[in-house]
Amino acid sequence: MGAINGRFATDRWSPIRYLYRSLDRGDLAGLYRDADVALVTPLRDGMNLVAKEWVACQVSEPGVLVLSRLAGAAETMREALLVNPYDIDGAAAAIHRALTMDEDERRSRIAALRRREQRDDLGAWTRAFVGQAAAAHEALPTMGDTEFAGWLSDFIKRYRVALFLDYDGTLTPLCDHPDEARLTPEMREVLRECAARDDTDVAIVSGRSLDGVREIVGEADLTYAGNHGLEIAGPGMPYFSHEDLIHYRERAEELARELDRIATGGAWTERKGPTLTFHYRSVPEAQRAGLVREATALVQRAGYQARSAHCAVEARPPIGWDKGRAVLHILRARYGPAWSESVRVVYAGDDETDEDAFRFLSGLALTFRIGSPDSPTAAARRLPGVDAVRALLGWLARRPPALP
Repeated sequence: MGAINGRFATDRWSPIRYLYRSLDRGDLAGLYRDADVALVTPLRDGMNLVAKEWVACQVSEPGVLVLSRLAGAAETMREALLVNPYDIDGAAAAIHRALTMDEDERRSRIAALRRREQRDDLGAWTRAFVGQAAAAHEALPTMGDTEFAGWLSDFIKRYRVALFLDYDGTLTPLCDHPDEARLTPEMREVLRECAARDDTDVAIVSGRSLDGVREIVGEADLTYAGNHGLEIAGPGMPYFSHEDLIHYRERAEELARELDRIATGGAWTERKGPTLTFHYRSVPEAQRAGLVREATALVQRAGYQARSAHCAVEARPPIGWDKGRAVLHILRARYGPAWSESVRVVYAGDDETDEDAFRFLSGLALTFRIGSPDSPTAAARRLPGVDAVRALLGWLARRPPALP
């Protein structure tokens, strides 16, 4: 700015006047109205309301808007002179064109810009946003071998695969009672085929107790992580139980009795040793909110962490352990500290508790969130349901063997 003013300024005029202060709305609108050219050239901008404000103030002699292509507003303000702000010569040419543009062209450009801003005002934006939020999202498309090969082939080529799977909602549909969630023969078959490969290890990471998930899956060659990884057992690694669990087994039973006292309308408490889950899937919708608040308060008062799950409140010891840390423990115990040099991780889960693993594995694994696309997730990909998980496992089981 100083160089330009030093070269072109006169005793009574400077080409650039930089106002390093705020202006009240009336003064700013007056400057917008009187400007022959508005130069709005950010290097990067999400929208840029200055360009729209300037157009709204052009009520008399029409000016010309010179707008950066890198501003979000450039997508709709097509009658502006669009420039690349990194192209100095191109921007200079656009400014010259704006200053010398004849009145008819100026009027036609500003008229089109004003009509659009009058039409797409704050009310229109709000209605469109709320309408999109309320609209039903399309279901995720059916997944097949083409999609899985595109996502996974290069990622796992020449590597051993460590496959981590949640159980409820991932390998089986969610059921009113956990005992009803059983593997179909087809799912069991692809699970066995994956585990039988020399280049693949399968682990089930569940909120169920270790004994509970091991019993309901019933496959001997798998690694099992129960209670969100607080207890882990599997081939090729020593049994693991978090050292702080001993302090919580009796407290968990006391908490379970308190939750039993408020369990109405079909709610019930699942005891899992040092942790527990308060289920309310069978409770009528109108009664759920109050019951959840009461259960959450009891869990927190007992010194536990209250975590949301599918129609359930999880009570977990506040010991800084979750599915993400459990996965890391399994990887280190089985493959050593340098596991990432020889192993590729694939993780699939449907629950909020799986988000801990998704966040931990970001950039280190290919992760899949199962279920509705409405739920925000840190997973890299989404799968629509249990059938898609079965298709994924089928592709992993049939894939060519890893090269040495």
